Amino acid sequence: QRFERVFLAIVGLIFLGLGSFNLFFPAIGMAGFEIEVATVSALNEIRANYGGMHFAMGLLFVSGVFVGPVRVTALLVVALFTGGLVLGRLLSLVLDGSPNLLLWGLFALEALGCFVASVLVKRAWQSTMNHGNA
Repeated sequence: QRFERVFLAIVGLIFLGLGSFNLFFPAIGMAGFEIEVATVSALNEIRANYGGMHFAMGLLFVSGVFVGPVRVTALLVVALFTGGLVLGRLLSLVLDGSPNLLLWGLFALEALGCFVASVLVKRAWQSTMNHGNA
């Protein structure tokens, strides 16, 4: 459980940081992705998805550190969220070609996060099954 909590704390702080930054500095946040923020609608979308949604996910992940009953759900959301990012990046690689180095780094971190979270969820579910709490 200690590793689960440390993992969720790290992932949660990353998401809180990214979310906070993109809420207030969306154009700077998108520069590394080579996304130009040129309209009010673009700012709105970036603040909502890269800002608000990531910040809220960070709150969920950090809550899993402190609230035991939330922990497995938070780990599952990490696995699903990062897995979705990996899926999108793989599809883009096939359909669009190779992205910049920053996005390759994010792909590696997201794939690692998905793998670790999936292993932790599986371990938690097996522990529950072994203790007859299914």
